[in-house]
Amino acid sequence: MGPSIETQAGLSLRGAENVVRNEYWRDIRKLLAVPYDKIDNPNGIINLGLAENYLMHTEISDRLKTGFNVDLSAHLTYGQGPVGSPRLLKALANFFNTNFDPIRPVSQNEILVTSGVAALIDTLTWCICDDNEGILIPQPLYVGFEIDIQMRSRGQMIPVSFLEPDREYSVDHTFEPEANRRAFERAYKEGTEKGIKVRAVILLNPHNPLGRCYSPETIKEVARFCDKYDLHLICDEIYANSVFVNPDELHAQQFTSALSMNLDGIISQSRIHIMYGMSKDFCANGLRLGVLQTRNKDLLEAVASINNAAFYLWIRLFPARIVEADALTPSPNVSNIKRLLVDTCKRNGLSIKDGAHYFAEEPENGWFRVTFTVSNAVLEVAMERLVKSLDDLEWLELF
Repeated sequence: MGPSIETQAGLSLRGAENVVRNEYWRDIRKLLAVPYDKIDNPNGIINLGLAENYLMHTEISDRLKTGFNVDLSAHLTYGQGPVGSPRLLKALANFFNTNFDPIRPVSQNEILVTSGVAALIDTLTWCICDDNEGILIPQPLYVGFEIDIQMRSRGQMIPVSFLEPDREYSVDHTFEPEANRRAFERAYKEGTEKGIKVRAVILLNPHNPLGRCYSPETIKEVARFCDKYDLHLICDEIYANSVFVNPDELHAQQFTSALSMNLDGIISQSRIHIMYGMSKDFCANGLRLGVLQTRNKDLLEAVASINNAAFYLWIRLFPARIVEADALTPSPNVSNIKRLLVDTCKRNGLSIKDGAHYFAEEPENGWFRVTFTVSNAVLEVAMERLVKSLDDLEWLELF
């Protein structure tokens, strides 16, 4: 046996573990290195696996070019501190008060900023959890949470499953109040039986990757659960202003911010925290600005001390006969086909993401994440490549 990574590279054990855990982002970097361009790189990769909105880039770019007059010299120093200037914090408070319909006005003293929501999740984990303490997150879930919670802060992400032995699974269960109560109780019990002390819940509303909103009743049910076990309720509302009316789903649940709900008597205000960022609503994933709003002053101080230092759809791509047969006779067949499909798509210049990356319930059923917020022209090319990839697999011979 050769030398270990930490010995060979001179890394700490933590650093060596992170090298192994970083496989997801290594793959992303390879894909991003050869982007599709109709003129300059027509054989490049069309990436439908990341939640990025290209459709508004022209409008956002024009606004940035014409609507801002920035004195850059004022931004070349530490300025007014690392958690946000008073001007920025005031603007963010106004933004929350205008767009989130808070039941109590949000004050700039309840807000701080970080270098992105990923950094904020890492910092919150550091401040709320000791090593190997847990955070519950409903499935399916954003793949980055596992990295953000575990890599540096050494928390434990505990997926909350909605699979029940006596009930046929549906993604609708993820949004039902009673199903949430049962699922969270099961996950909490399973975590504690493994010796994991649960400290918090992260609720993605609107949901990523399902792209749907929680009802006020479901949010209250999760809040009751958090209060029962004295847990923090962290609401990730980064897609809050990306909800739109769909004429085909007129009765779909609209977005309700936890800030707009009267949760008095259900959970303490000191246990409710809102996360927001510029990546999604402002179509600016590269603008690394994460926002924490909380009325827990001690948590704000703790995060500040460290800070010193629906744009997708959930689709099934497999013929029903493969899914049904695999369910009747468990085998590695579907897993192999999923891997083949992802690899074939890459060879054909398309990146999609296996639902297993997002802790999908019943991943053997062929769930994939496909982001559709690209131009129609690019999306048409992407769909042609997807169809070609499916045809290339020759389903009948594989099955």
